[in-house]
Amino acid sequence: GGAGHGQQPGVKERFDLPPKTVTEIASPAGGVSGTGTAAYALAPNANWGVRAVNRLLKNHARVSWAPDNRLIVEGTPREDLEKLGAEFGVFFTGLDAAPTGVKPIRAPRIALYRSHRANMDEGWTRWMLEQYGFAYTTVRNPDLRSGDLSKFDVLLFADEADTTILNGAAAGTMPPDFVGGTGMEGAANVRRFVERGGWVVAWDRASDFAILALDLPLRNSVRDTRPEEFFVPGSLLRINTKPAHPLTAGMEASAVAMFADSQAFQVIAPAAEGKQRATRDVDVYVEYPRQNFMVSGWELGGSRYLAGRVAAAHVRVGNGHAVVMGFRPHWRGQPHNTFKLLFNPLFLSTISGDLPISTAVQ
Repeated sequence: GGAGHGQQPGVKERFDLPPKTVTEIASPAGGVSGTGTAAYALAPNANWGVRAVNRLLKNHARVSWAPDNRLIVEGTPREDLEKLGAEFGVFFTGLDAAPTGVKPIRAPRIALYRSHRANMDEGWTRWMLEQYGFAYTTVRNPDLRSGDLSKFDVLLFADEADTTILNGAAAGTMPPDFVGGTGMEGAANVRRFVERGGWVVAWDRASDFAILALDLPLRNSVRDTRPEEFFVPGSLLRINTKPAHPLTAGMEASAVAMFADSQAFQVIAPAAEGKQRATRDVDVYVEYPRQNFMVSGWELGGSRYLAGRVAAAHVRVGNGHAVVMGFRPHWRGQPHNTFKLLFNPLFLSTISGDLPISTAVQ
């Protein structure tokens, strides 16, 4: 109905809709191309390929990450890959010889942190992992404070304020079983997990927790800004990536991310002299452009607080890895363009040592 005065428009007489046949949208073609049978390569550009890889890993197939970011399958019959490719609409390429320098991967052992707060982004993360075939374990505050995290490869922190993660609800404001957070004890346990070889992946506001707990040489350049200074409540922003980098495998050099009250970072010098980590050890693989960063929406203060800043970075911490992203790569399960920024570190967390970075990455 309308908001005006007088008679409102409406349907006065019965009518029939014209007949129309609704056909199902055909799935994209998939299978195996090429004549080689020594190994099979899967390019990282199709999101649905992640489901195919997880199916292979679940069936204990031999899958490796190549320096050019292709996933290499060995020992699986061609006819099985034909069926798998057709099911998920992706093509495996038959190779005459397996590439050199590949690093085996396996099904990642994923821990997803859940606080006592009803966190919508944590729920979307669970949904995304399930949709793409990743198994995961929910971990809570007691698990982080005193649990054995070494049974996991990667610990995920969905968008949530660092104060909520650390402190939770104050005593007396909720039943005793639902107060408190990880505390500094939990933060220290997370750091030990990473220093001994684990991965932490945190995004949006949870990046502040990772920066604090792991003492990363990064500063959130938009933290504590007032809305009249910086305000981007929900816009599509351009991001610049390094397509040859394993953490951005499958993405274009110029991509688009959803920025909803999200974050931006600056690399800073270590807080104290004598630290082994230096600013050059911060591996920046996604940045916001210095100009023309707005794709759709509106912004206030972006040229001052966001333009040219770090959007995602990777830092070695002891024997492990920390990944922080300023925005939510799977915002409400919608921006397929940036899903890979979540999927890639999950697979890479199963590779010991350094990342399989190509010489093409600058």
